[in-house]
Amino acid sequence: MPRRKKDEEKDKFSTLLSTGEVAAIFEVHPNTVRRWSEEGKLTAEKIGPRGDRMFRREDVAAYYLDRAIKMYLKGKSS
Repeated sequence: MPRRKKDEEKDKFSTLLSTGEVAAIFEVHPNTVRRWSEEGKLTAEKIGPRGDRMFRREDVAAYYLDRAIKMYLKGKSS
């Protein structure tokens, strides 16, 4: 049986994180996540009529790892 469009959209949104969820992961204010998005550090998709930012889990994980490595290396050089 073919999948309905609604089911496909639900699957897409289940792989996306909201600004608040990303902020909680990084333990920062949601405005920081918005700024990262505007600066191009973290790619966001604009969803819905309000243009809410949603972030792919893979992009968030990659940025988290990159940021963690930079923080580790910064601490090692001190």
